[in-house]
Amino acid sequence: MKSLEEWFNSLEFDLTENQKYAAGGCCVVAVIFVWSFHKKRHLDHKKNEKKRKIKEKREQYAASFEQLRNSLSNLSSADEDVTCLSLKELTTRLQNDELKPIQVLRAFQKKALKITESLNCIQTPICEAEAWAQALCLRSEKGPLYGIPVSIKDHIPIKGYDTTIGGCTSTLGKPYPDDSVIIKVLKKQGAIPFVFTNVPQTLFCASCINPVFGRTKNPFNPNCTSGGSSGGEAALIATKGSVLGFGTDIGGSIRIPSAFCGICGLKPTAGRLSVKGFPSFYSGETAIENTLGPMARDVETLALTMKALLVPYHWELDPTIAPLPFQDQVYQGMRPLKIGILHDNKIYPAIPACIRGVDLAAEALQKLGHTVIPYEFPDVDTLYYLMTRGYFGDEGRTFLELLDGDEAISPLRPAQLILSLPRLVRRIVIGLVKLMMSEDDQKTLPPDGILGFSSVYEWWEFVAKSKAYRHLVIDDWRKLGIDALICPVAACVALPDKLTEKAGYAFSYSSMFNVLNFPVGIVPVTKVTQEDQQRMSEYPAKGSMQNLLKQHFMDGGIGLPVAVQCVGLPFQEELVLRVQKDIQNRLKAW
Repeated sequence: MKSLEEWFNSLEFDLTENQKYAAGGCCVVAVIFVWSFHKKRHLDHKKNEKKRKIKEKREQYAASFEQLRNSLSNLSSADEDVTCLSLKELTTRLQNDELKPIQVLRAFQKKALKITESLNCIQTPICEAEAWAQALCLRSEKGPLYGIPVSIKDHIPIKGYDTTIGGCTSTLGKPYPDDSVIIKVLKKQGAIPFVFTNVPQTLFCASCINPVFGRTKNPFNPNCTSGGSSGGEAALIATKGSVLGFGTDIGGSIRIPSAFCGICGLKPTAGRLSVKGFPSFYSGETAIENTLGPMARDVETLALTMKALLVPYHWELDPTIAPLPFQDQVYQGMRPLKIGILHDNKIYPAIPACIRGVDLAAEALQKLGHTVIPYEFPDVDTLYYLMTRGYFGDEGRTFLELLDGDEAISPLRPAQLILSLPRLVRRIVIGLVKLMMSEDDQKTLPPDGILGFSSVYEWWEFVAKSKAYRHLVIDDWRKLGIDALICPVAACVALPDKLTEKAGYAFSYSSMFNVLNFPVGIVPVTKVTQEDQQRMSEYPAKGSMQNLLKQHFMDGGIGLPVAVQCVGLPFQEELVLRVQKDIQNRLKAW
């Protein structure tokens, strides 16, 4: 039997040379057409599958909300009063059996549901919360967080629930098989996780908006962002829908929302609290590590929470974190401190309201007997380089994998577009973008930040520079005798979402401490005044983007919260909390 090839060769075609070329061309066109047709069908199927997942998730969460509303319909307004209590007051009453865990839980559930109707800060209630609260009453021992409802950022896994990373369809319909370590420790200590809060798509955004759950509004001004990426947490806590929540921070994600919503937050040193069990996305980033921390309305709640978490059970579950118990003698210490004061990081000038906030904090600390001195970071050019190049070291592959073809929200679209290009084309595009941008605008929103690294050698070189710079700053602090530092959280206060995506390195005041891996606490100190607004005429704007910021705050911003960062050396969270406490107790901003 002849083979197919022999049979084909035996056929005689009486074709001219041109006809052969034409036939070959038709075959090529046919192949391309068939390939394009199948690819379009595949993309259409994928697009429809994404729509189906989003629809199902919205329906599932809507049903959870409706079920919870129905179960709380008979709750009296008197029960809701417990949401005004501090963590210390709640734990005292719960430990003394003046309040029951289920009573406190239902009060916060009802308050949270009411708040999310206007602010859209919750993604979904946690259905098992009531059963967990009932089970607590059967325990022989009460933990330090006994009966405390805790809100959880949509990044922190709980068994049976998706961790959607801001509604990325690649994560939908994939419930986690187990609790993350931090959830296990919280439950062990008596806490009750009761809601997941909203985050931006991919978490890489200073706004809080995603295509599945929508936009979270700022409780002080609904036209402004609540901040990102722990924006849902900050908005819920600020409005007393939660007494304690947890966020994560790799570039300011606890601190920016805390500042924008007027609450307190703590970004610990990476390695003080466990992130074991978290999604693998970004976990390979070793130069700038993700960290986990508490958020609350007062510093005392942060301190009580850290004390409850820093226990042997935590270290047994994750032996890779530092086994350091809470140093209460440092937190309660009376030793006068020497504190550096930074108004301008030489990367992006802070607006007058933020500078005034730093001055208020410095004055409060001086009145308590602390010494304050001006401070500037050494070798700011290296610091700027480390911030601009550290976040997309993998050339954005993790970012694109997470999106998996989803349409990105507005602030992320330029990055999605450029990162999707081949490396050579990307470099050409970035070069052209730089030609079109002024030098000042390049510093404000550096296009080089998404170039990534072309080799392992380049990455190692970057990590080595990062470690060397960290030690340079530590040595500088020790030479000056500095115990802690006070500085702005960002160059501005809360912005409208559209302006937030143009602010760029206005948020470098936060991300520089992720590069350094220093612990940082946030404490509100004042609100923007009319005088702050008038002083915006003196703001030294450079480039079109800073001018947009200037024009906005010359006309708006009055009444928005102003906060400061309290910074310490690695693993000195207790000292950071002490400085936060001193400022909050002295100023009593609200």
